[in-house]
Amino acid sequence: MSDPRASNLLGALAVALGDDISAATEGVAGHAAASPAAIVTVGGEPGQTIESLRRALELSHSGTVRLLDRLEDEGIVERREGKDGRSAAIFLTTAGRRVYQRILDARRQSMDAALGHLGTTERSQFMRLVEKVLFGITRSPAHSDHICRLCELDVCPGETCPVNCGALARS
Repeated sequence: MSDPRASNLLGALAVALGDDISAATEGVAGHAAASPAAIVTVGGEPGQTIESLRRALELSHSGTVRLLDRLEDEGIVERREGKDGRSAAIFLTTAGRRVYQRILDARRQSMDAALGHLGTTERSQFMRLVEKVLFGITRSPAHSDHICRLCELDVCPGETCPVNCGALARS
C-alpha cells in the first residue's frame, strides 16, 4: 500500500540533501555536474580506467574523456598507461588530492548539518533505517558504484557498506 505523504516527505528529503551536497561539493571543486564525483571516485580508487569511471558517473565514454580533459588541464588528474597498455589509468595529482579532501569535508559538513537536529538515539535509529533502504534499492554492482560516487570508501568499507552488500546480494 502506497503512502502518499511518506513518498512526498522522502522525495523532499532526497531533493534537499542532493541540493545541499551539490552546492557544497561543486563550490569546493569549482565545477558543477560530474566533476566532484569524478574527483572523489578517482581519489577513492586510484588507477581506475576511463570505463570504470564512466560507469560510476553514468556518462558516455566521450563525455567522460571531455571531463577528464578539463580536470587534467587544471592539474587535478593525470592519465598514465594502464595495465594492458591500451587503457589509461587515472590518478589524482597532488593538487587533486587536496581538492578531493576538501570535497569530502564539504560533503560531510553538509550531511552533519542535516543530521544535527537528531539526538544520539534518533541518529542511530535513522542510520539503521537508511542502511536498510540503501541495501534494498541497490540493483547491481554498477548501480552501487554510481550510488557511492561521492562516498568516503574508507569510512564505509565494502564488507560493511549496505550499498555494496545489496549489490552483492543481487549479483
